[in-house]
Amino acid sequence: MTRRDEDLDDEIEAHLRMAVADRMARGESREQAERAVRREFGNLTHVKEVTREVRGVWFERLVQDVRYGLRALRRTPAFTAIAVLTLALAIGANSAVFTVVNNVLLQPLPFRDPARLLLVSHVPTNLPFELPPGLADRLYLAYRERARAFESVSGYQRQQFTLSGVGDAARLFGTRVSANFFNLLGVAPAIGRSCAADEETPGRDRVVILGDRLWRQRFNADPTIIGRTISLDGVPRTVVGVTPAGFTFPASADLWVPMAIQLDAGNSFIVPTMGRLRADATPQQATAELESIAA
Repeated sequence: MTRRDEDLDDEIEAHLRMAVADRMARGESREQAERAVRREFGNLTHVKEVTREVRGVWFERLVQDVRYGLRALRRTPAFTAIAVLTLALAIGANSAVFTVVNNVLLQPLPFRDPARLLLVSHVPTNLPFELPPGLADRLYLAYRERARAFESVSGYQRQQFTLSGVGDAARLFGTRVSANFFNLLGVAPAIGRSCAADEETPGRDRVVILGDRLWRQRFNADPTIIGRTISLDGVPRTVVGVTPAGFTFPASADLWVPMAIQLDAGNSFIVPTMGRLRADATPQQATAELESIAA
């Protein structure tokens, strides 16, 4: 007897036992239940033969279909290559879309109470070019000080830095952030601390918080990294903290430094801004307050 036959016998016996148990649960004796089940089930040998025949025909047809498909593909190699490439692109695109949807829509943001986090933006719409969402630097400073609909308001600016003095020089994605950036998100450094309020001052902003990935890859997860000085764009900065594993906001950020804003009478810069809404405030109230302060 082959393994397939043994599996079939086990499957039939399992069905019989479940049917007998069901009848006994309804009050029949074991003998009555077994006779009734055997009568309903019919000739077991015939049932096994029919089952084997059906399985054999299905498998044989599957093998025939596969062989026919392979022969057809071999006869038209150009079509085969295009078909395989199309399938690969379609699968890759669907995987990418699902990853984005899963991370952005299905999975909750890895921040404290993310429903109260809002992007704050107030930019002119009558310009011949499009500005990114955010606040002009002067409005950002005024709004951060005067906003009451938010518990706190924080700005950040993406920037690339060159890390040197630690192996080969490397170009890294970093972010300049206001001192309350991590506190607003509800993310505490795994080691050390985040930025202090006075480190937003130009000249006192020579500190850096490393991402967990950068800390492990370039510094071998050195637990004594706090207080060490590294060079970013030729400027020495003291490491004061390391973020928790997996934290990379904004996307792909490897490090964070204080954002020291220096206003320029002839220029204005857009600061991407977010706020944490107060529990008793609404987005509409925050919008009205922003319009009032901007005016």
